Amino acid sequence: VLIIILSANSSLFTLIPLRLQSRFGLPLCRSAPFVWTAIDYIHAHGDLAFTWGQPVYSLTGFPLIIQFASLCGPYGVTFWLVAVNAALYEIYKRRCEGASVRMPLAIAALLFALPLSFGTLSYLNSARIENTAPSMRVSYVQPSIPQDLKWSEGMRDTTFQIISQLSLSQADSRPDLVVWPEPAAPAYLRTDRRWREYVVGVDGSLGCYLLN
Repeated sequence: VLIIILSANSSLFTLIPLRLQSRFGLPLCRSAPFVWTAIDYIHAHGDLAFTWGQPVYSLTGFPLIIQFASLCGPYGVTFWLVAVNAALYEIYKRRCEGASVRMPLAIAALLFALPLSFGTLSYLNSARIENTAPSMRVSYVQPSIPQDLKWSEGMRDTTFQIISQLSLSQADSRPDLVVWPEPAAPAYLRTDRRWREYVVGVDGSLGCYLLN
């Protein structure tokens, strides 16, 4: 079912802009960013939500560019990516037709310049904060428990005991933060009061923050 839905997304992205162009004369380069972003947003909600494969993930290897995600979130980045590709397509299309490419070229340049400028400023600001911020002592706890055993009912008490012992063994180093791996606690702490209070007790014994 999921494969059919993912295939339908690609079909919709092809059909809707073409329909908008034939019915209202809206160029593909203008409708494409809105249509793709809307399809990604709709597909990320509901019982069959599936966010893997969204264009935004293609920029994980380019941290300087993706900094503006802090302003607009993943869907803003997706909109930007599709808009850039639409502008490049418009440049190619106009060159083939012998038309002027000044406008799409200027738009493409602006689309590239804005994220790069914001990313550079973000990097400079981060460097300033790192140079002036106080240091923090962090301990990382990594129990070696197979996932199939960790979430079994019979191993739950033992798992929590191992994690708590490893955490409390860090008390002599006086950490400001103890980090547990995901998912270290084999329980839903928001709804399971017993284990939530247990974790709070471990946190209180350490006298520091605990990140799970």
